[in-house]
Amino acid sequence: MPDSRHATTMAGAANRCVIPEYKFNIDHLAELLVYDRTKNPSHYSVVLVSEGAMFEGGEMIFSETTTDAYGHKKLGGIGDLVSAELKERTTQFNNGKSVNVINQKLGYMVRAGDPDAIDSIVPWPTGI
Repeated sequence: MPDSRHATTMAGAANRCVIPEYKFNIDHLAELLVYDRTKNPSHYSVVLVSEGAMFEGGEMIFSETTTDAYGHKKLGGIGDLVSAELKERTTQFNNGKSVNVINQKLGYMVRAGDPDAIDSIVPWPTGI
């Protein structure tokens, strides 16, 4: 049975999903998204980036240095970094032109709960 990331990826019609279990190559992701974008009649592509995802050679990104009662740091910020990197790196796969990137953070219910139809349609993952 798929977890909430799979359901959100499918419901949001995401082309790609970056998850914490596998470190990802940002250049390869940029190349794939430009490819997906050229194949889409509307000329856009969507990537869902899970908190806890890590660049190859990188570490997890935390939103703050404080910890909870159990000593865990709060994850946050990987989507912002991926958005900025994709905007910069897509030029090498898009004839030197930067691709516009929109970064949208999903709400708690879509990430952690069972989304209803509206929750699955309204928020969009980071897309280019």
